[in-house]
Amino acid sequence: MKAAGFDTFPTDLPGFLKLCQGLKKNNTPAGFALGHATGDANGWCHWLLWAHGGRLVDENNQVVINSPETVAALEYVKELYATFIPGTLSWNDSNNNKAFLAGELSLTLNGISIWAVAKTSKDPKQNAIAEDMNHAPCPIGVVGHPTEQQNVLVAYGYNFSKYPNAVKEYIRFMWEKEQYDAWEVASNGYVAPPMPAYNDNPIWTSDAKITPYRDCLKRCQDNGFSGTLVLCLRGGDGRLHRRRHVRRGGDGHPDPQGRGRARSRARQALLPGLTALGGRRREAPAPDAARPWPSSRNP
Repeated sequence: MKAAGFDTFPTDLPGFLKLCQGLKKNNTPAGFALGHATGDANGWCHWLLWAHGGRLVDENNQVVINSPETVAALEYVKELYATFIPGTLSWNDSNNNKAFLAGELSLTLNGISIWAVAKTSKDPKQNAIAEDMNHAPCPIGVVGHPTEQQNVLVAYGYNFSKYPNAVKEYIRFMWEKEQYDAWEVASNGYVAPPMPAYNDNPIWTSDAKITPYRDCLKRCQDNGFSGTLVLCLRGGDGRLHRRRHVRRGGDGHPDPQGRGRARSRARQALLPGLTALGGRRREAPAPDAARPWPSSRNP
């Protein structure tokens, strides 16, 4: 980063692009997943769309992705993509980890796992990477506030569970501070604390490189922003990923406006079905209708 002309990590999008251009020039490029990476790719694509003021739906759940803000985001990504290491269009969620740990790139978007693997490795070269690297929040765009997207993991029990009280008690027990804190320490801070009550866990200040992950949820926007179909729109991410829209803009598609219109039409067609899917209550199967595990997964 210093070799690219930056003493501190940039906090705005022009500075971020300039940093990536400098890294590319020094043959230490950035790399962000644009393939089937449901976590990493959706994370940074949402961040940049929202940072430019774009959004999938408005407050009335009307599809509004075909907008000047979306086009501006795609134009930015087109410039950013030119600084990437080759191959990101085919990356899944593990490729950027492997490339970073192999010394092939020097900037990516990821959870704390890259640092944790390097720090705990028995390989001195990996330890050196952990010592040299650091973490920072995503830069802020024209909207003037953080627009990160975070993967939120939840614990729940099915209505058709044979032991609902045991499920509830297990979840309650694991979410008690004593158990939760120990689990967070063991994971090296891999999961951002879902409630402020967990923020005083010593893991968050045990190393300055861990601390930025403590406040991830303070910097994120809801999935499905700015509509109310959060569950349904998350389902849409699994079928019609925004990253596919962004990747077409990034790899030199000649008509970003056309991509926005096509994306809007596809989402308009998809949302009614997702609304029905999200609102439909699944009935519990009869006991004799339960299917056994495939033989390869039997205990």
